[in-house]
Amino acid sequence: MRRNIRYATVTIALMAMATAAHATVASQEAPPARESVKLQVPVDAHVSVIEFVSVDGSLIRLITTNDVDPSGSLYASHTEYWSMAPMSVERNGPLAMEASQKELTAEEITDFLLPSTGWGPVVSVAQVIGTSGWTQGTYVPTGAQKRLFKAVDPDDSSAYIGMLIEQDVNDNLTRVTWYKTALTGTIFATTPSAMTFEQVQDSHGDPSVDPRDIDASATWYYASGP
Repeated sequence: MRRNIRYATVTIALMAMATAAHATVASQEAPPARESVKLQVPVDAHVSVIEFVSVDGSLIRLITTNDVDPSGSLYASHTEYWSMAPMSVERNGPLAMEASQKELTAEEITDFLLPSTGWGPVVSVAQVIGTSGWTQGTYVPTGAQKRLFKAVDPDDSSAYIGMLIEQDVNDNLTRVTWYKTALTGTIFATTPSAMTFEQVQDSHGDPSVDPRDIDASATWYYASGP
């Protein structure tokens, strides 16, 4: 049976692809949503596939649900599920985003949440959010590996957004943080069909996780989870 959900596959590809694979998580259920954690990639009545692509493969995938009935399944409504391939985010490389729409069966959704090879455990965060789910200021990352990327804000071509990715020492995803300069309650008003993300650098040309190295004069808001 097909579910009327929004499916966002976020594939973040970097300049070099790791070949090691994570152990299977097929025997594990997707973790429950953490109600205190709120991000938002907009969800509508369609299924949308988003890919962040570079020359050598995928790093992160995201599935986002709306008002589907989660009874008897591994997934809940109004939840974002993130998973990561076995690749260090600290490799260099731009990220090119492409978006499309499709439908997925319940079995295809389950295959995403319980991958057999090549992806780490699924991380879940609450999807429904308002402006109260965003905090003014700068988030301080604690992950063993971390990178901040920037892109022109599709809602305002004069501004930027930021995406901070954190991992543990084993390349497992631990946290994703979005930055925006406008307190809108969402990272996008409407998910764009294409975007380009670049790694943020400081004044010395070194990798930076500080959004002030994107724009020092902007007022930044962030949503971080889990």
